[in-house]
Amino acid sequence: MEGKVLLFLRNGIFQVRLYKGNRQYIYKSLKTRDLAKARDLAMRAYYELEFRKEEQLPLQTKRFSDVLNEYERLRESQNARGTYRHSNKANQQQTSDYMLRQIRRVSKFWHEYCGKRAVEKIDNAVL
Repeated sequence: MEGKVLLFLRNGIFQVRLYKGNRQYIYKSLKTRDLAKARDLAMRAYYELEFRKEEQLPLQTKRFSDVLNEYERLRESQNARGTYRHSNKANQQQTSDYMLRQIRRVSKFWHEYCGKRAVEKIDNAVL
């Protein structure tokens, strides 16, 4: 495929590196030790990537749990900053101890309920 697909082994498991453009790559585990199956899966991943490019769909997805963990870290950092005042109102967003406790409590439910579902990411917005 003109150097756009690279199949390689890591710890006995086949991995694939797919070229997505602008000197950027996507690395993906194929979760197999069989060479023939790995080639088929790598080609399938390549064609799926090309289809996503043509249809202008996001090339990578995140799990909902990853996005939720990122949100929790953001709120924890806001909580750690305290309640000092800024001249810019956008920077005044703070998280109280009680709100942080509630976020952690509710996130346990969301991790279990839909943590493994894919979340499509477009630029800086999440759908």
